[in-house]
Amino acid sequence: MIPIVLSTLFVYALLGFFGVAINVVTVIIVNTCIGIGIDYAIHFTAGYLFLRGRYAARRDALAATARIKGAVIMFNTLVVGIGFLVLAFSSFSPVRDLGLFVFVSMAASSTFSLMFLPVLFSLFGIRAPGVRRPAA
Repeated sequence: MIPIVLSTLFVYALLGFFGVAINVVTVIIVNTCIGIGIDYAIHFTAGYLFLRGRYAARRDALAATARIKGAVIMFNTLVVGIGFLVLAFSSFSPVRDLGLFVFVSMAASSTFSLMFLPVLFSLFGIRAPGVRRPAA
């Protein structure tokens, strides 16, 4: 949740800094940012839960997840982001804003997810749903 909130605030800050008015397109941008952030968080978390069973140490599982899933998330950001970035060449300013700021929001979401999720998982841990802790 923290990476999603940070990337959303970052996009809103950029929209305000560049003087982009709040309209239907900017709402779409922020909603897309939230959706993409959720996708990246789920992708990273699922990868971690899968690899956690293969490694004895949490740190090793996080390192493997960051290495494997981090590359996949960054590749997705690059490929899909470039697809949206093409819209930045439009002569219609709302479409241009959509393309540019969705690209920026994707970059922010992937960066914040890859920066904060490993830290949060290493500090607080995470368990697969339905897995109980042994009785003390």
